[in-house]
This record gives sequence, structure tokens and C-alpha cells, in this order.
Amino acid sequence: MKQHREKVISGLGGFIGILSILLFTSVFVDVGQSPMIVASMGASAVLLFAVPHGPLSQPWSISCGHLVSAVIGMLCLSVFSNSYIAAASAVGLSIVAMYSFRCIHPPGGATALTIVLSQTGLHSFDYQYLLTPVLSNILILLGMAIIFNYAFPWRRYPLILNRSQSLPSNPALKPLATKSWDNNYYKIHDNVQHARFVNDWRKNTPFYAVPSHLTEIDDSQVIKEPT
Repeated sequence: MKQHREKVISGLGGFIGILSILLFTSVFVDVGQSPMIVASMGASAVLLFAVPHGPLSQPWSISCGHLVSAVIGMLCLSVFSNSYIAAASAVGLSIVAMYSFRCIHPPGGATALTIVLSQTGLHSFDYQYLLTPVLSNILILLGMAIIFNYAFPWRRYPLILNRSQSLPSNPALKPLATKSWDNNYYKIHDNVQHARFVNDWRKNTPFYAVPSHLTEIDDSQVIKEPT
């Protein structure tokens, strides 16, 4: 039942996000001078509403990933006369740039490719295209993701809003104990029962609802202090 609920919530979020972009653009932007929406926003909506806590879905990845890729796409369209080379260069250079700025966002590559292949009259660098539709689409989609996901405590976006979630308490288990000895050893978990409890909780909790600072613990990680 929970799985079906999440599917419906994610789908509804994507619907609202894309509809919001189209409605806003149709009212406030001259659609005769600029496209209403960048097609790659559909892929971003999938990440934002289906995997809201994923590293590729966070605001920096989405905003910087799209903007950097859009700049590279426009530059490649301006520099290369061969459309094949321009398209391939746009995607390849976008990947390098997103790696460099630590903003990997797969739809960003689609943004760069769309600019080159659509050839929307961008024969020189166009700041207006960065503002509309690219930046306006990003801001609207991010805003709707924050508002929509906030209604569901386990889906709150961005991830920083979900940091307050902690492990469920289990009175039957004694507190998690850690031991450390020689500097060559890491601090380790010494309570097998608690480790198994954590794993059971993770298995029954949607993957995006588990705070990223909680790492899975298994019996192989429970190392006894040498005597």
C-alpha cells in the first residue's frame, strides 16, 4: 500500500511541477520570443518528485547543472558549424563542467543537447535564453518541489529539511555503544542487536526517507576489541 501511495504522490508532484512552469510562463513570458519550457525539465521533475533526497536532486545540482550546461550548449552552437560535433561537444563538455562544479545532474546534458539540436536562433551567446526559459523553469520547479514535498514529512525537500529525522527508538535495546582503541582502528559499533534493528528499520523505510548520514550496519562491521 505504501509503495502505491508513493507512486501516486510522485506522479502528482511531477504533474503539478510541470503544469506550474507552463502556467507561469504563459502568463508572464512572451512565448513568441522564447520557448515556454526546456524539455529536460521533465527529467528533472522525475528526480525532484520521485527521488527528492537523492544527491542528483538537490538544488545546487539542479540549478547549476542546468545553467552551466545551457551556457556550454550555446557556446558550442556558436563555435562549431558542424551540428554533430556541436551536439557531442555540448554533452561531453557539460559532463566535465558538472563534475568540476560538483553539480552532476543528468538532465543538464539534455539541456545542452536540446539547445544545439533545436537551433533556436542562438547563433551567438544569448543571456535572455539563460533567464527564460532556463532559469525561470528551474526556479519554478524548485519552488514547487519545496512546497509540495513539505506536505509529507518523510519527503521534505531539500535534504537539509529532513536532517532532523533520527533513528526510531527501541526501548528493548540498550543504547548503541562504540569502542575505540589503537589509532589504527576506527570507532566501531559493538552492539549486534542494535545493528540488526537499524537494518530492519531501513528495509521497511522508503530509501529516500532514510537520512543520508545513517549508513547500513551489518554483522561484518561489528568487530570485537582484541584481547
